[in-house]
Amino acid sequence: MINHEKNWKNYIDENKIDPSQLIPKKILNKSVWKNGEIDPSIREKLMEIAQDFYDHLNDEVEEIPELEDVIFTGSLASYNYHDLSDIDLHLLLDFSKFKKNPELLEKYFTAKRVNWNRVHDIMIGGHEVEIYVQDSNEEHLADGIYSLLKDEWDKKPKREEVSIDFDAAKKKFRNISSEIEELQNLFDKGEHRKVYDHSIKLKEKIAKMRRSGLAEGGIFSSENIAFKMLRMSLDLEKLSNLKNSSYDKMMSTSRDSDTKINISETWKKFINKGDQK
Repeated sequence: MINHEKNWKNYIDENKIDPSQLIPKKILNKSVWKNGEIDPSIREKLMEIAQDFYDHLNDEVEEIPELEDVIFTGSLASYNYHDLSDIDLHLLLDFSKFKKNPELLEKYFTAKRVNWNRVHDIMIGGHEVEIYVQDSNEEHLADGIYSLLKDEWDKKPKREEVSIDFDAAKKKFRNISSEIEELQNLFDKGEHRKVYDHSIKLKEKIAKMRRSGLAEGGIFSSENIAFKMLRMSLDLEKLSNLKNSSYDKMMSTSRDSDTKINISETWKKFINKGDQK
């Protein structure tokens, strides 16, 4: 199996988190798109992956809503891609058609997709495939949306000339990255409560920073570029892991520290029980 995290780290060290990689390209990614249309062999493979994932859900949970569409979206469906962009594969289902508890269904889907993306390392055209389950009733905001089921663009991306404040983006990135590094130091010292509390505040700070940037300057604001740099450097993943690990340490005793919980199986039991008490 390919160690994709290692690939990320090597790429990051080599390029020193250069935000200029995020400048829009002149053409769509050649490894995926041919004359503005998806490579037929890649479309076929992505549809096969989506169907396998859906069938797996359908085998475990009763009355799963039918698959309405499968879309390819994200930076690789636009001009804003870079070498390590993921293929964002979204399965569209109408959550309101689930006869029991749509909110519970959404949580189950989240657990399943996280587990799927964790255990699988599928590479297509040199890019990792990330699966999502999306409510077809919710608006999806993206530069490009390609329907794999219909084999056509739902929203064709447009290339824009942009100006990015790289220095401001790097400064914001470095400030937050250093905070995450300090949280790691506190975790290593066993200060798990401090790490947990501050990791929640820091995640909220990052989310607020990105929302502010998108509202005021769009996807090429320094705030959003800093967010993308944090994601590329795996700092966001590190922050989430620190939050989860510190919580586990706080809640565990020495006897329980090695206990493993199968989250997907737990959700499945609740889903199939429905609203019965």
